[in-house]
Amino acid sequence: MASCDRDRCRVPKYCAQYDAVYNLLFYIIDSDAFSPPTYSATFVKNVMIFLPLPTSSTILPYYMKLQETDLIYDTLSMPAMDLGLKNALFDLWIIEDTWLMGLGGLFVFLCVWVYTKSLVLTILLFTAITYSIGIAYFLYIYVFNLEFFPFMNLLVIVIVIGIGADDAFLYVKVWKMISKQLIRDNVVSNDNGLTDIKNVSSAGETILVQILEETLKHSITAIFVTTLTTAVAFYASYVSYIPAINCFSVFAGTAVLVNFLLMVSWLPVSVFIIDVKLCINKTVLLGAISKTINEIGEDIKVILNRFIITCIMRLHILFVVILGAIGVCSVVVVFYYPGLQLPDSKQFQLFQTSHPFEQYDMNYREKFLFERFGSDIGIGSKMPLRWIWGVKAIDNGNHMDPFSKGKLIFDENFSISNPKSQVWLLEFCAKIKRQSFYQQMLGPLLPNCFIESFKMYMSRRCIDNIDNINRTPCCESSQFPYTKEVFDFCIIKAVESLYQTPREIFMPGVAGPKFLRSAHPPSVAAIVVEYESVIPYSMSYREMDKFFIEVENWTRKELGDAPPGMKCGWFLSDLQFYDLQGTLAGGTVIAMMLSAGLGFIVLIPSTFSCIVSVSALLAMIFSSTVTIAILVLSGWKLNVLESVAISTSAGLAVDFSLHYALSYTNASGTKSTRVKFALSASSGPTAAASLTSGFAGIFLLRSNLLPYSQIGTFLTLIMSVSWIYATFFLCALLNVFGQSSSKDPPTEERKSISRVSSICSVVPNLESHELEHLADSNRTNITHSHSPSSVSATTVVIHDDYENSLSKIDKKPSVDLNND
Repeated sequence: MASCDRDRCRVPKYCAQYDAVYNLLFYIIDSDAFSPPTYSATFVKNVMIFLPLPTSSTILPYYMKLQETDLIYDTLSMPAMDLGLKNALFDLWIIEDTWLMGLGGLFVFLCVWVYTKSLVLTILLFTAITYSIGIAYFLYIYVFNLEFFPFMNLLVIVIVIGIGADDAFLYVKVWKMISKQLIRDNVVSNDNGLTDIKNVSSAGETILVQILEETLKHSITAIFVTTLTTAVAFYASYVSYIPAINCFSVFAGTAVLVNFLLMVSWLPVSVFIIDVKLCINKTVLLGAISKTINEIGEDIKVILNRFIITCIMRLHILFVVILGAIGVCSVVVVFYYPGLQLPDSKQFQLFQTSHPFEQYDMNYREKFLFERFGSDIGIGSKMPLRWIWGVKAIDNGNHMDPFSKGKLIFDENFSISNPKSQVWLLEFCAKIKRQSFYQQMLGPLLPNCFIESFKMYMSRRCIDNIDNINRTPCCESSQFPYTKEVFDFCIIKAVESLYQTPREIFMPGVAGPKFLRSAHPPSVAAIVVEYESVIPYSMSYREMDKFFIEVENWTRKELGDAPPGMKCGWFLSDLQFYDLQGTLAGGTVIAMMLSAGLGFIVLIPSTFSCIVSVSALLAMIFSSTVTIAILVLSGWKLNVLESVAISTSAGLAVDFSLHYALSYTNASGTKSTRVKFALSASSGPTAAASLTSGFAGIFLLRSNLLPYSQIGTFLTLIMSVSWIYATFFLCALLNVFGQSSSKDPPTEERKSISRVSSICSVVPNLESHELEHLADSNRTNITHSHSPSSVSATTVVIHDDYENSLSKIDKKPSVDLNND
């Protein structure tokens, strides 16, 4: 501007009317227009339009009309706006978008229906899931007495649906497998294809008891272990200092445990009633359709099992190297570079990045001067320096409720009226002004360090001849430091006089002495010393951390030499966002490591093998870190919801690894045979569980709300990555480092069995399950004669699906599956 001509730089009078230039530069035009980075960019790109409308929910219908248009006219577009509707619109859409969560639940419902082949059982299962969420909410509100219910607790609905479906898959498979074997041992076929139960008068009731006992014995153990690992992962997030994460951990962990209690009580009864009491024979048409679907599904399952087993048997070294290298790289990405990215905006993002409200907060707000300087603290502001005495830095409010402020705890040893305290405080304020972080300021600083202004106040003459006033002892007759009696009396007079100062000189603020309202006469309960620093406010955690550590260390050093009445002071600044960043960074990593450690503790007694437990732990850690690394590289910032997802990733990733570990541990033979058996038993069910939960997450991706979209992204990733690592990495690792095992099938004496009340005449064709071999190991062939006595016989049982798979494979081009 200095290089331009005089006439050119002179503003016409009509432009200066009504503060036109000021309003134009401060409100209308963005800052880049009059201070462009390059000369070629000297034109207006962004302008602000102010509407004569209130920024409240009353203009929500107006926004809905705007949303129906494209907001483009010729070469002009409206990419961003701020109507003050962000929270109101979020509250509206968080309810409207629950249909996506319902759609995911419907998909899981259909999957469970297809799998169990029973609509009634599926309805009963989802009723139990609904009850578990309702009971957990009741405990959360009325037993735990928690009033704050963050919106992220809605994530629990999706998680509990997935866990409930997985529990149902497991229990129904074990029930059908055991019932099939025990009934088949006591059923003969007629020429017409029908079946008759042998010795019905003495066989049925004991068989039903045995089926129920064996099913509960094997299924509840697995359900309990998976429930425990997931609940532990949720409760581990309680170590965080963020109320929203604390509340989520309590609600999620409680919901998972309640769901377990209902699954072990409600589900067995439901299966028993439907499979035993409601024996409805299918029509010929439905039977043919069901048979065709089962045969197609069996062929697909055999092909996939054959493909997976062949790949792992032949390429196990390659899988260990490649997936292990990816896992190591993910650890570097998560914990070293680029690492978990801390949030760089104080505005909590609620909508997708493309939404006009988010565009304004992210890209346009700081371009306009009125937004940049309009807030109390923001870009361009200086960090305040505050020191407090008289109040202890203790938060005794409800940590589960962000609106609970607690009560002040006063320092009983605080005494500013002590002469030594007065001298020390005066020297403390003088030392502050000599520090590198102190900002020199012009003009009077009356309240900043009140002891300085109080000393000046006490230096006035004692007799006012004009007003004929005697100011004794609050005058020059008293020498600094003042006695306790003089200080307590005169400080009240000084503050009263200070608040009568003209507004241009003194503006009441947080600095100065604070009096106890209930005391008569008033006494000083706390003091605040405040100055401005040279450090500008920044979203950078490193810059704010450097500022805080420098001032905090200097403060502690000075307080070490303070008199007893001033030793309990503490430093404070506008560090709320910095504290949130630090809490997220530290608490998330601690919760994730604690979750992994507790998961390992659960694995040890479940597998009784150090090698299997360490391998499963490694697969769980890599599943978690790979998922987090993908999210980090895709631009996720470590905010509250992201912290919850990362903290619980280890608990959600351990389930599939645990299924394979249990199958491998309880199988016998060489390590290759044990791996083949674990794959044949667990790859299908775990893939089905991953598919249902993953698709439930995919449905949430269509939401306009960022939290719903992030929940869907996280669920889809953690399910797919954990299945890949559990199937291809863990099994390959066990094929390399595993050990052989030999187990003889136990024999068991069985008493004669009594009459059956009711049993279906058709035994369903079963799928494989990771725990079927557990029942096989305890399975007994019950042989009867016409006499009342019975003789026990030992039967060696081969896994049904494994045998069927091999028989079907024999019909196809042969592949040597015993190849190590």
